[in-house]
Amino acid sequence: MSDELMTLEEAAKYLKLTDQTILNLIHKNEIPAIKVGNQWKFIKPVIDDWILSKMNYKKIFYNDIQSLTDNDIAQMKLTSFFDKDFILHDIKSGNKEKILKQLIKPLSERKIIESEDSYLSMLLERENIVSTGIGHGIAIPHLKNIKENPDYAPFLVFGICKEGTDFNSPDHKPAYLFFLLCTKIEAIHLKILAKISSIFINRDIINSIIKTTSIKELLEVFTKSAINQ
Repeated sequence: MSDELMTLEEAAKYLKLTDQTILNLIHKNEIPAIKVGNQWKFIKPVIDDWILSKMNYKKIFYNDIQSLTDNDIAQMKLTSFFDKDFILHDIKSGNKEKILKQLIKPLSERKIIESEDSYLSMLLERENIVSTGIGHGIAIPHLKNIKENPDYAPFLVFGICKEGTDFNSPDHKPAYLFFLLCTKIEAIHLKILAKISSIFINRDIINSIIKTTSIKELLEVFTKSAINQ
């Protein structure tokens, strides 16, 4: 087992909770978990982020999504958070600052954020706590305090770095796919984290996405794969 993947028993020990308490949280959709066969698995970086969310976030509902129920959120497809204008098919490798600058560029161009420098600073502040690289070639950058996200949220900016780049992931391997997560709603934030983590453990999906040569082809892969569930 890789260091970042935990069993139910290991997660309970890590969180200093009982196995039953963890199961109760799973059944209430309150903790990000993945079911592999008949066993629950937990990705440590995602659990770390869930802990941070409990320390810093309040459940706040905004605008048209204020009436969503927990069941509504549970049924939402990951593709509902994608906009083709927020898909960067060939971002350049580099340090975290360079990667994040490329991911937030569309937000500045659409005037969704007022200051690139300010938003970048907040993203880097989150990275200084613990990397948002979760391993398996995936990183999910986001703010420490989701209330500071723009009102345009929720959405994802998706970027592909075909050559891979170091993002300080726990498995010490390059990151290829980046999901800049912007939402002001804790339940959606945690759902997307768990959804991305569960889907993109599948290396075949990652390889299929990296091999695409256009946004149209990429969207076709999204539609045909588990990302549309």
